[in-house]
Amino acid sequence: MKSRQFWLLSASYFTLGVSSWSVVVHVVPYATDMGLPAVAAAGILTFYGIFNVIGRIGSGFIKEKVGNKLILVSGFIMVGISLLWLQFINDLLGFYACAALFGLGNGGPGMAFTTTVADLFGMRSHGAITAVANIGGLIGGAAGTVFMGMFYDIYGNYSIAFWASSAFILVGIILVTQLKIKPVSFEMTDGIAAIK
Repeated sequence: MKSRQFWLLSASYFTLGVSSWSVVVHVVPYATDMGLPAVAAAGILTFYGIFNVIGRIGSGFIKEKVGNKLILVSGFIMVGISLLWLQFINDLLGFYACAALFGLGNGGPGMAFTTTVADLFGMRSHGAITAVANIGGLIGGAAGTVFMGMFYDIYGNYSIAFWASSAFILVGIILVTQLKIKPVSFEMTDGIAAIK
């Protein structure tokens, strides 16, 4: 926990947690405020979920070619773009398209988290390091949802909360670019992966 890389990773996931979970929790009320029927608005989360899974699986394959850092940076950028875009949408198709981009953007970093821990710190104590570093994302997610609700209660809309989430993800992009990720090499022996 004394490592700068540990704190960069944990803080970057804090920013992703703030930006992501606040939107996941509040996007349906936001969409209904924009005039969408509740059932259609709930479908936004379906699109998010489907594309989150696609992002996780797809980035798992892509990571083998480009590494974790590019997955993290591109995922954070996609989340940032979708947060900005979300503020200008007022139709169902736009919400669904934005949810797809948001899901893809969240899926990549979701997949890359544990492998980034391995790349940064090796496999010794991997589970413990992953668990402690992940606390940042969990705290961010909890805080983001509460603060977004508070902003809505104070200002009567989500605009300031979305701008704040966009600012958090921008900080996250800066943090992940500072990570010094060196991929762990594996070799297969009798169908079992082992660190070289």
